Amino acid sequence: MSRKIGHITILVSDYDEAIDYYVNKLGFVLLTDNSFGEGMRWVTVAPSPECGTAIVFVEADNDEKKTRVGSQAAEHVFMVIETNDCLREYHIMKEKGVRFLGEIFKKCPGELRLSLKISMETVLTCYR
Repeated sequence: MSRKIGHITILVSDYDEAIDYYVNKLGFVLLTDNSFGEGMRWVTVAPSPECGTAIVFVEADNDEKKTRVGSQAAEHVFMVIETNDCLREYHIMKEKGVRFLGEIFKKCPGELRLSLKISMETVLTCYR
């Protein structure tokens, strides 16, 4: 039996703003953007088409959901983006207006691991 995580859902304030941020700033690909009427959409993005797990955007449509946008993991890291060239990704994202929080990179004992904190919930990580 083969099992994997196919989709992870996150709340967003606005579909189009989320698409713009993930695709044009973080370099993700837009996999689907289907409208179902009345403002309902099925929008998925992923770091690459072949990565296997996609993020589904759900627009926060009430006050309770709106308070959770940006803190769905209770201030813990929600997502780690892995790459083989963190510094290249860092410079590309920074040029596109991504704001990074804290240290530019950290080294972990026993391996070279570079971590760039993009937001309270997202970390760009490189393993070598």
